[in-house]
Amino acid sequence: MSGIQFVTDEKGRKVAVLIDLKKHHELWEDIEDVLVSRSRRHEKRIPLEKVKAALSRAANSHVSSLRSAPISALPCTAVPSAEMSSESHRRQPA
Repeated sequence: MSGIQFVTDEKGRKVAVLIDLKKHHELWEDIEDVLVSRSRRHEKRIPLEKVKAALSRAANSHVSSLRSAPISALPCTAVPSAEMSSESHRRQPA
């Protein structure tokens, strides 16, 4: 396979691999995912339903705090005024 080279010991056994990451970036991501998964296999697990419930509580808490926050404390996004045309948003050549 192009972009992959095996390093062998004196008996011809494969002991390492060189991977061209420009050619095989997705393959490396898959390998890395497997290694991370294996390294975490003994970690304490949380059931999906508990995670969903915690996320739901956090979201509800966040919405409640936004409802009671003063207007000045709420996040806002600048919106161009109606007077500005779409042409004025384009970058002008130098």
